[in-house]
Amino acid sequence: MDGMKTYFFGLIVVVVVSVTPGLSTPTIWPNQDELLLQPSSPINISCTGDRDVAWLEPLPEDAVVISEGFSSTLLIPKATVEHTRFYECTYVNQIDIEEEHEEMAYIYIFVQDPHIPFVPETPENLIIPHDSFRVIIPCRASHPTASVILRSVPAREKISNSYDYKTGFIDNLPPGQYQCETTVNGQTFTSDVYTVKAEELEKVEDFEVEVKASEETLRAGQPLNITCIAPSGSGFQQQWVHSKKQAVNANQMKQTAPDWVIYSLSIPRAAAQDSGVYECSVTHTVSGRTRVGRVAVTVFEENSFLALDHSGILTTEFVSIL
Repeated sequence: MDGMKTYFFGLIVVVVVSVTPGLSTPTIWPNQDELLLQPSSPINISCTGDRDVAWLEPLPEDAVVISEGFSSTLLIPKATVEHTRFYECTYVNQIDIEEEHEEMAYIYIFVQDPHIPFVPETPENLIIPHDSFRVIIPCRASHPTASVILRSVPAREKISNSYDYKTGFIDNLPPGQYQCETTVNGQTFTSDVYTVKAEELEKVEDFEVEVKASEETLRAGQPLNITCIAPSGSGFQQQWVHSKKQAVNANQMKQTAPDWVIYSLSIPRAAAQDSGVYECSVTHTVSGRTRVGRVAVTVFEENSFLALDHSGILTTEFVSIL
């Protein structure tokens, strides 16, 4: 009798992993950071990438964009000083690209006009809100080697030398009026006048403050939330007023909407010492008016609630008297 032979077959599983290389940053031609042109010269720059690319808008009104494949060309037939600016190129639908590949390619073009050394400004760019940290006076020169200084108006005092010809002056400046100045071929040119304005605090006739508690009477251990609804705006200052023993472990929160602000005190587990009056004081810094809202809260210990015992109440009996 033939012996039984047992064969074992091994199953080999081959897993093929497809690795898609990351997208590289788009490339702009001409391959340089800055391009210097003369007035009336044509602008012809192109951008190429690993997928569809596009020029970042807004673009000049006379710009023509021709896109084909993974390339996009930007054409401007006749350059003027107004075309002095950054031109940036990025991938279309960039949201689908991994975060580390979200860089843009850019080129800065100068259109050198000796008669117009500063790029003309739109009216809205001439009013600059004051910032206590830094202020940008965005006068941009049409030539990278221009020597530009900043002067106050009307005193004409020299203010700053911290100039970036692609951005303007970046400095800690007080509110006031300023003008950029440069000299070309012995002739002095000035920019438009820039006005740095301090923020104007809103004037109000009157306002109200409303304070509410999630529960005005509650048992110890339960959560307690105090909310204060007040007008919104930088001219209002809010303060909670209560005894030191109250709300020791409370979390303060602030929720802002266009017309109002909700200030909150949140106590996850209220205790007996959290009992008392909570006041929300709001002051309008311009008018000096102060409005106060208040709410009283009582927190009982767990064993301090009264319970009614009905066992001692007898049923009423009626007796008939003969």
